Amino acid sequence: MLKILIRLLIFFVTILIKLSEIWYRARGRESRYFREFIAYKSVLNVTRMSYLAQSSYVYWVFNPETIQLLNKLVEIRYVDYYEFLENKAFLRIYLLYDIDFNPPYKFTKLLFNEYSRVYISYEKLCKLHKYNFNIVCILFTTQGLLTQSEAINEKVGGELICVLYS
Repeated sequence: MLKILIRLLIFFVTILIKLSEIWYRARGRESRYFREFIAYKSVLNVTRMSYLAQSSYVYWVFNPETIQLLNKLVEIRYVDYYEFLENKAFLRIYLLYDIDFNPPYKFTKLLFNEYSRVYISYEKLCKLHKYNFNIVCILFTTQGLLTQSEAINEKVGGELICVLYS
């Protein structure tokens, strides 16, 4: 029963995201930044809800903005892998679980918002990495999407998209 409710919640979240995208396009706020915002937020929300429903995979409509985020999520082992379906119109994202069917990260905090953006400098990233080894941050930088360790190696800061707690 709980799985059915969570799947219904995933369905309604997806519809709300699509409606908000239509609403912002109607108001003339369509921009590259907003397209990336919608793509990142929707993929992270749907995968997070699918982990709650303990699904083994989730289907998603192909969007070029999501591929870079999905590559990062595969790299940090948040999702197992993804594959293209039906002439690259859809994606099937396979989720990753441990032996006890627990997700790899216990908590996902989305910090990517159109109205309030959270920026983090290189120095703060170093402090965060020094004291917290059980979190992974994904940043939107001038060099594209980077994890916190990649951003520290490149010595850049950026805008936080999400924080994954293990």
